[in-house]
Amino acid sequence: MSITHYKSQQQTLSIRVSDSLREFLELAREFITDGRGEVVSISDVTKLLLESARQDRLDFRLEAAEVRQSPTSSLLHIRRKWEQKQALSRAEWVFLARYVQVACEEPSGNTRPPSPDSFIAVLEALLVVRSLRTGRGGGLDRFNRGNLDVPVATVFSERQFDPELLPHAIDDLIQDLRQGRPR
Repeated sequence: MSITHYKSQQQTLSIRVSDSLREFLELAREFITDGRGEVVSISDVTKLLLESARQDRLDFRLEAAEVRQSPTSSLLHIRRKWEQKQALSRAEWVFLARYVQVACEEPSGNTRPPSPDSFIAVLEALLVVRSLRTGRGGGLDRFNRGNLDVPVATVFSERQFDPELLPHAIDDLIQDLRQGRPR
């Protein structure tokens, strides 16, 4: 029998888990054991749950990782969905946001820097997407503030959160860009 006929060996992953996660896995093991009529190991349960999460796309990060594997075709797919006015998945938004962020960072080599109009369009899109968020979203506002280089003192204190401060800071950035003032 040639070597290509052998089943490939599965890789072993060793992780440390908290007591509460271990208890959850034990309960899942008992449930699965009762349903199958055979004893199942904690490792088997963990593998089953991970495979199920991937197949059922229970976590957008798994889908985002798959989208990143072929970026060109993924961007083309996203564009076609946009042209057909179809909704993008959360993973597609995350993927697209990363490319927008990279495009807005300092240009390298012979590439021209993005125009002020491009930055304005990105900032206006950020305001629209932000308005669709449910909940306060302070963590995302802090993240956006860091990417926009808005001084912390003017926008947030650790104890107090004003959801209108970031939009005002973005509006100021847009006005500066429209008037040709560098930031």
